[in-house]
Amino acid sequence: KNRALGPLFFHAPMASGDTEAPRPTLRPKQRVILHGLEAKEFNGKKGKLIFLDESLKPPRWHLTLESDPSVVHRILPEKLRPCPKEPRGKHALRPGRRVKIRGLVQQAELNGQFGRLLRLDSSVDPPRWLLRMKGQEVIYRLLPERLRLAPLPK
Repeated sequence: KNRALGPLFFHAPMASGDTEAPRPTLRPKQRVILHGLEAKEFNGKKGKLIFLDESLKPPRWHLTLESDPSVVHRILPEKLRPCPKEPRGKHALRPGRRVKIRGLVQQAELNGQFGRLLRLDSSVDPPRWLLRMKGQEVIYRLLPERLRLAPLPK
């Protein structure tokens, strides 16, 4: 089944002399994050591109969402951004990993403290990790560059 995600707006191509950053190149089989959709429940969801349907005006990418690959959606290119490349192996930030917080300015008292990663929130730009510190109910949302993998406690 096919379904478009609500009314979407098309941005005209950039005229020469525009200073706006160029849109990233998208290609089939690429993993993407949806953003800026009026159907807000889809913002932040990840999907995989199938093909660009240029017979539609304006053209739209056909894609499946990771959460439901049985449905094909049609999305405007400007509502998609490539998934960031994530470190792999023992150096990767991922749920369950223990991290040390560093470089915060407004909440400097958290610097040097340890927390456990819950999940990456890709619905915001830039994406932020949700983490909880031992013995606390508060969930913090921090940029990946503010976190370092921490050794396991002895």
